[in-house]
Amino acid sequence: MNSLVSLIAARFPSKEYRFHEKIQSLWSGYGSIERWKNCEDESIVIKHIRFPDNNNHPRDWNSDFGHLRKVKSYEVENTWYENFAHKSFARVPKKLLYDKTGDAQVIVLEDLNTSGFSVRPEYINEKQFKACVSWLAQFHASFMNNKGAGLWNTGTYWHLNTRPDEFKKMKSGPLKKYAAKIDEILSRCTYKTLVHGDAKLANFCFSEEGQVAAVDFQYVGVGCGMKDLIYLVSSVEDFESEERESEVLDFYFNELAHFLGGQNEELESEWRKLYKFAWADFNRFLQGWSPGHWKLNDYVDKITSNAIWSIQCRELLKIAEKSALEAGKCIQNNICTTLNIESKGSHLSRASSIVTKVDKKAQSIILNFIFPTLKQYNLGLLSEELMDDSSRFEKDFFWCIDPLDGTLPFTEKLEGYSVAIALVSRDGTPVLGVIYNPRKEDLYTCIKGEGAFKNGIPISIKPSKEKFTFITDRSFTKSSGYDEFVANLEEKAKSRGLHQFQIIAHGGASMNAIWVLENAPAAYIKLPKKQLGGGGIWDFSASACLFNELNLKATNFEGDKLDLNRKDSSFMNHDGVWFES
Repeated sequence: MNSLVSLIAARFPSKEYRFHEKIQSLWSGYGSIERWKNCEDESIVIKHIRFPDNNNHPRDWNSDFGHLRKVKSYEVENTWYENFAHKSFARVPKKLLYDKTGDAQVIVLEDLNTSGFSVRPEYINEKQFKACVSWLAQFHASFMNNKGAGLWNTGTYWHLNTRPDEFKKMKSGPLKKYAAKIDEILSRCTYKTLVHGDAKLANFCFSEEGQVAAVDFQYVGVGCGMKDLIYLVSSVEDFESEERESEVLDFYFNELAHFLGGQNEELESEWRKLYKFAWADFNRFLQGWSPGHWKLNDYVDKITSNAIWSIQCRELLKIAEKSALEAGKCIQNNICTTLNIESKGSHLSRASSIVTKVDKKAQSIILNFIFPTLKQYNLGLLSEELMDDSSRFEKDFFWCIDPLDGTLPFTEKLEGYSVAIALVSRDGTPVLGVIYNPRKEDLYTCIKGEGAFKNGIPISIKPSKEKFTFITDRSFTKSSGYDEFVANLEEKAKSRGLHQFQIIAHGGASMNAIWVLENAPAAYIKLPKKQLGGGGIWDFSASACLFNELNLKATNFEGDKLDLNRKDSSFMNHDGVWFES
């Protein structure tokens, strides 16, 4: 203490500061934070860092690695105050001095109490919570795309690479298995900023008017802003819930857009998708550090499960893509082969009833890829050329496969055939979709909540201002009500200023839906009918996933949700379909 007194006296000779109170001890006995005052009631805050001979972690996390992490954290904090703090739009304390005295380090800071930020609530109200979220948005806007030289390469105190001891203590399970992948997803985000890294409620200081400042920058570094947001939310009771998730995110991104001077839709889209991964990443740390921690609750478990499932969907998407490409290659290699066309029964339309050896060969190729996933991921299976084993009613998710959708145009060597593979939940919601057009080598893919793509590029709908395209099946063109239906549809198109009217009626269901996307404005419509057929679940699941991701209409004829796990049949004749762009 005598050396500290001498240092402060020498560096602030006219102030005559003296020790006033200890604000708090630093984590694991690494020193203290103190308030010093003078007779004129001027004050400063001193972060007095002293590395102990024996670590004294409150949860017995004592290791050389942990010690070196703490040593670096204070170096980072000094670098932050020296090179970055003055660039922050968000309120932070001013650094007045950094020095060393003996084996100790000293950081002298502005006392935020005397600057109007004297309120330290244990519980906060809505206004105070939003002030903290706004502070984070302002902070992130200040350092967007900053490389953070001299700071942590990856911000936050719980980063996987800096927590090997905690990771080792984790119980085996999906979270531990996918921990590195979760970290990779967060680290590879396109839009990065500097994150505070320890943005808990205790590190925010409030004014009586509700303004806010933040302290403690030991773990500031590069990363996705969602890491700070979830950590703040985790530290505040009553704000951590599924019900409030959208509200919190909406407010944050509105504030971020304000401080950036406008909305960045790509950034927002990317970071919203990373929110669940940020939660899973923090959960990983807690599970190893303190598995009984109060922050571990049902919400955290659920959002972590969603993140893990998203990773598994990406794994399954790769399998579906590869199988579709291989099946498509087989199909295209057989386009000129003389085919023996078989029938599944006279009760179906010709398009629904015919099958060839190529259908079966393509299915065999796909199943070679798919079968191992049934056990590994506990999935059911429905494929057009297989008997329905009802596993789709028993499992949470099932593969839904049409190995050669559009067999009729394939046998006629016309465009309109494809491979369609989807993953569908038990309630009939498609969560993954792959459609491959082997004739043009176009691959359409999507995962629920993660966008829709053509050949890896986000699908963009470009509507014509002059033409409307109606897409349907051949069987409907021969029905008695066809002419009247088309006439009514054409009149509606003209009333919208679309005076050109195109009809496509030769493709399979999946390519019909794709053509809706690529000929907007367009509609693919199938009327309800009593006769079996009308396409199967496998015909519409992958395309429905694509349309859902693009916020386009993919419903039954009446506008209700498609029944993609129908109990009494695998056909869709009962409700019809309506896809529209």
